[in-house]
Parts: sequence; structure tokens; C-alpha cells
Amino acid sequence: MSRQENSRGLVLRLMEDGVERTDREIAELTGLAAGKASGARNTLWEQGLVEPIPKQHRNEHTRWRLCPPEKQAEVRQAWRDNRERRTLGRLMQKSPGERANIAVHLLADDDVNNALLAQLDRSRAWRRARARSREIRKESHAERKQRRADLRRAMDEADADLRFRQTVSRLRDLQDVLYAVSREAELERSRQLSGSGSRVEVGQWRGVARNVREVLETGQGLFRDLANLAGQPMESCPLCGERLHSAAGKLDEGYIDAEVVEEADVENA
Repeated sequence: MSRQENSRGLVLRLMEDGVERTDREIAELTGLAAGKASGARNTLWEQGLVEPIPKQHRNEHTRWRLCPPEKQAEVRQAWRDNRERRTLGRLMQKSPGERANIAVHLLADDDVNNALLAQLDRSRAWRRARARSREIRKESHAERKQRRADLRRAMDEADADLRFRQTVSRLRDLQDVLYAVSREAELERSRQLSGSGSRVEVGQWRGVARNVREVLETGQGLFRDLANLAGQPMESCPLCGERLHSAAGKLDEGYIDAEVVEEADVENA
């Protein structure tokens, strides 16, 4: 086992007692040098095994704790986002000309170019989903108009908090409906596999699939809005974890994926 692996193991064993500690405390208790202790702790953060505790005061040192398994994927993304923000901060200290040269060199790398195109594709897909969400709202507006009017009249004397809680309650009802549909789909699949035959026509399942797709498309745009309201702008897809770059909209129109044609080739053409 390498010395670096020994350092990580020491820090991890120390943090397994569940106590929140600063890097300085970790170094003192493990006997590691300060730089080695913080490096090992940073690697554990990268792996999602430890997580930082939000600071109560701006000038206090960051404290760390063991990360529960169900949060490890989220913590790994947080480490990635933190690293990228720090790198971007260093780059923004350079002059515009230096940043332009760095961008040119990066885009000359095929892997970087392909990663950028993938990010643009994901961001375009989210924007298409947002546009579809608006279409769904327009399509459903007529059938909901009367129901909403009745609800508004009934709630004229209610306060905003009550209206919000009632809306959240309906959202939870929607979750229950989705779970119920999921159970019905599982039962139908079991009947098909056992050869007992289907009880629901295929056309009905297609209609349900269309309704569920519309819920997902509406939910995509809503999730981004909720993240912004919570002060935690969405930088990655909440399902797959892939990057959704905030600058993608600015790059769509000005970035061209093409190949350079040598001048000699043009003359010979």
C-alpha cells in the first residue's frame, strides 16, 4: 500500500467516529503533516466519503464529517463543482487575451471539443423540454381554466402560505398517482410474462405514457426554477449527474463544429 493510501486510510478511520473536524484537527489526531492531511481529506471528498459542513460564520475554518452512502454521489458532484469554480476563478484573473488563447488550445483537443458538444446537446435538450412544458401548459389551459377559477374563489380569503401548502399537497397526490400507475404497469407486465393475457389495451398504455412524458417535461423546467429559488442553481442533471453548463446558451450560436480545409486543397478542387 502506498504512502498516500496510508494517509487516506488514517484520515478515513479517524472520521468513522462521526465527529466533525477541521483539517488542523485531522492533522493533529493522525500525526500527519498539515499538507498531507488536507490532501488525503480532499481525496476522500473527491470519492464522496467525507463532506464539508456549511459554515455558520464566514471566517471560521471548514469542518468535515463522514458522508452517509446515500449522499455520496451528491458530494462527489459538489467536489467537482468546487474544483471547477476554483479553476475558473484563477482563469478569470488572467487578461481576456490570455483566456482567449487558453480557449483556443483547449478546443483544439478532440476530447475537449467532444465534451463541449455533448454539454451543448444536453443543454439544448433541457431547453427543448422547457419549451415543451410551456406548450403543455397552453394545451391544458382551457380545461383547467374553470377549475382554477373555482379554486381561486374558494381561496380568496386564504393566505399565501395556505395556498402554497395546498399546492404542495396536490403535488404529493400526483406522486401517489404515479406510484399507483407504476404498480398497475408491473401487474400488467407480470400477467404478460405468465401468459395470462393483458387486461389493458395497448392504446391505453400509450395514452398513459404520453401523460407521464408531459409530467416529466414539465418537471424538468420546474426543477431548475426551484433550484434557483433555493439559492442552489442547477449545474448538473439531477438524474444522471452530467454537466448542464450555464454558458451553453451563449455558445450555441457562435460555436461552429467544422473541419479546416487547406488552401492547397481548395485550389486543387
